[in-house]
Amino acid sequence: MKKQIHFLYIAHDCSQASLRQLLRQATNIPMTMHYSRDELAQATGMRPRNAYGVTNRKMALAMAQEMEQGGKSVGKNTSL
Repeated sequence: MKKQIHFLYIAHDCSQASLRQLLRQATNIPMTMHYSRDELAQATGMRPRNAYGVTNRKMALAMAQEMEQGGKSVGKNTSL
């Protein structure tokens, strides 16, 4: 992670090995796992990936608030 990530979308259909690696690297970052690789790719216009990080702090905060208002949970990985 070259830039500071303020919100992380992890695809719910990523492999367990990828999920473990992402969670090891992303501590104390708001995240969600409500979308598939294909849904995230379609929303971003990028190729399918296991995770997408938002580096803009204001945008990340707005996205987290929007998701919570829409009834989708946002969590933080606090494990070490």
